[in-house]
Amino acid sequence: MNKTAPAIMATHSQRIAKPYDPTPDERAAREAVRARRVKAPRVKAAKTDAGVELSLDHPDQVHGQSLLMRAMATGEVDFFGELLSQLGRASANGSHAREQRLNFMVAVIKGIEPKDQLETMLAAQMAAVHSLTMDFASRLANADNLVQRDSAERTLNKLARTFAAQVEALKRYRSNGEQKFTVEHISVNEGGKAIVGNVTQGGPLKKRDDPMNKRRVYPYQKSPRCSATSKRTRKPCKAPAVKGWTVCRFHGARGGGPKGKRHGMYRHGLFTKEAVAERRMLRELLRQCRARTSL
Repeated sequence: MNKTAPAIMATHSQRIAKPYDPTPDERAAREAVRARRVKAPRVKAAKTDAGVELSLDHPDQVHGQSLLMRAMATGEVDFFGELLSQLGRASANGSHAREQRLNFMVAVIKGIEPKDQLETMLAAQMAAVHSLTMDFASRLANADNLVQRDSAERTLNKLARTFAAQVEALKRYRSNGEQKFTVEHISVNEGGKAIVGNVTQGGPLKKRDDPMNKRRVYPYQKSPRCSATSKRTRKPCKAPAVKGWTVCRFHGARGGGPKGKRHGMYRHGLFTKEAVAERRMLRELLRQCRARTSL
């Protein structure tokens, strides 16, 4: 089959094309990436009739597993197998395996460089939470209505706070809860003195007689306390007692309704039997008087 002129020219140009010559900065960046990379095999996820099968992209599974276990700071095969299964389930979309996300989670664990199994588990949780955070960020950006947007926003905020708390927990665990301060620059003026080393106080510091530091006592704090006992806690009530009473308002001080006509059950006597009979008699007398005057 004869080749056309453009095809011949393209083939000829490919033959005489020179390979790309990287710059010194590009070579240094490539070497830095190679030095930083943790040598461990990737994880392959294949869907089978029984589910998703995980394997290592290595000629020998035993040696590949040893490399990945070293990167995860564990020597327990059961721990490694269960953690890898958990990462596979966390990265899957239903019954479909997502190999790229699974290897991303494994890469996060390798990048954190855990020192023990606890740090490995925390790193795995951080990888899973980060993946979910980005998923809900995508849902928030593509929300169709206000309900979806509010739901995605709340979940995104919770996941972001959880990830920040996990980072702080990892820092505290690695530092054993200790705080270190590094002083880089010290300036001593003329006539001054500087002490290098541990400084200890000779005695406890005394608080200055500062009126702003004094605790203010309010009048209700000086008033007598309620003498009643709480039914729930069986402890004395600490509420202030009402003036003239030994208990607070909650326990009966000034209880009951208002006195006199303001009370809802006030008896004014307008509807007693005697009052009703008297009004009937007056109405009858008025009727008789009207009848006589009309004659």
